[in-house]
Amino acid sequence: MPRVLIAMIALLCLSPSALADGGNASEDLFAKGNELLLQGNLEDAVAAYDLFLLNDSRNVAALSNKAAALSLMGQFQEALDLCDQAIEINPQYALAWSAKGDALTGLGRWDDAISAYDRALEISEAAVTWLNKGVTLSYTGRFDEAVQAYNKSLQIDPNMAQAWYNKGSTLADLGRYEEAISSYEQSLRINPDFAPAWSDKGMCLAILGRFNDSLEALDQAIEIDPQLEQAWYSKALALNQSGRMEEALQSLDQALVINDQNAQTWAMKSAFLQSLGQAAEAEEVLAKAKGLGYAG
Repeated sequence: MPRVLIAMIALLCLSPSALADGGNASEDLFAKGNELLLQGNLEDAVAAYDLFLLNDSRNVAALSNKAAALSLMGQFQEALDLCDQAIEINPQYALAWSAKGDALTGLGRWDDAISAYDRALEISEAAVTWLNKGVTLSYTGRFDEAVQAYNKSLQIDPNMAQAWYNKGSTLADLGRYEEAISSYEQSLRINPDFAPAWSDKGMCLAILGRFNDSLEALDQAIEIDPQLEQAWYSKALALNQSGRMEEALQSLDQALVINDQNAQTWAMKSAFLQSLGQAAEAEEVLAKAKGLGYAG
């Protein structure tokens, strides 16, 4: 089964004065924080926002953007506190509600997160907010609603590759593999180097019995990102279904080079070895899987 990539995107305000209290702090610090955040330099981004906030502590744009950075760092409670502070200053600031949804999702408070996204969307519809609401709905198993949220996101921004990808993964979870493949292809039209989309497209093709097409897609994923564990695992399954057992084992070994703590991969290797008549080695490998928590 293809995995759903739960990938959230931070929604940022690019101007410190947009929908926020004005301040006399240097806009250069705010812009620097945004630049660092978009580059993934999260700690430095937080530091830049902190310097900005020294001069304008009630700037809801800076508070919300700092919260977005903290959520990406996994500091969800601190992010939530900042969002609440921003909302107290300006209850109509949509980005603060959206960032609050992200923080609540990180804390596993799904229903509260969805309510926060809904409040943000009441104020101002944004493609990223619909996307992140879809992610949270997927976490709760509300896949049909998640697809609807991704569709809303794509109505606003049809060129958001992540929304097409997440929609595809959710459709796959619903067993709607042909539609999932179409969504992955839309994602790849926008971003041809998006390795997870190639990988999950390959998995769906394998489920439909289209093994040659599946292997082509999986090889493309691996060419783009040789460290994508899921692509190697899926390739092993497709090769196995094609009767190419030795090659399937080699692909599993590549997956294990990337992550030797995956119990499912060890268990699958054991099953392949059993099929090849290598019972003793299969038992050893199965013991590794069980040592990592495999209970199958």
